Amino acid sequence: MSWTQDLPYALSDWMDDAAEYADEVAAGLEEDRSLPWFPLLLTGAAVAGAAWLVRHRKEELRNLAVRRLIEQPAEGQSFLSLEESLQRSGERVATRAANISDTERNRELLRHIIGIERWGRARVQSAVLHRPWVMDSHQDYKPPKDKSMPELAEILAEQRRRTATLAHSLHESPPRLNDKVVHNEFGPLSVRGWLRYLQLHAEMESRKML
Repeated sequence: MSWTQDLPYALSDWMDDAAEYADEVAAGLEEDRSLPWFPLLLTGAAVAGAAWLVRHRKEELRNLAVRRLIEQPAEGQSFLSLEESLQRSGERVATRAANISDTERNRELLRHIIGIERWGRARVQSAVLHRPWVMDSHQDYKPPKDKSMPELAEILAEQRRRTATLAHSLHESPPRLNDKVVHNEFGPLSVRGWLRYLQLHAEMESRKML
């Protein structure tokens, strides 16, 4: 994964944590007076600037990330190329899932990835089929908590196959160019944008598994 692919999720985490991080840095600077004052000043200014951006420009930063890293790359891809990307990404995620410990944390990460995959695909299908949708949550799409790691890995592989199959069907029956449906955090995404988002999300979240 390149930094451009990582950025939407790194940006989201950074925006959520930056204000708290700024407070922690400020407290640390106050306690440690042995460091040179000029680097402290620069560090404090950088943190303050980051915190200001988070508080006042969060929506603009998020929209920029969505446009540059999800929508624009997706616009240049055919549905067949998106299908291939989803398949390759699914294989990488499956390999990671097969080589990690069966822990509660890893199971929760897989449940989260599966929930987003199913939820996102439902949103795409609602746009393509022109049917009503509700502002629901991916929580409703997670598999049961009693599933083991091998069972979750199998479910994830099946869900990704279904997403890739959806991309192939869109190649055969393309949606209208202006078909969009809302993402709860990122706002309206195109059908291609949704498919790219699902690929990136599973890649990024699977990297957190230990």
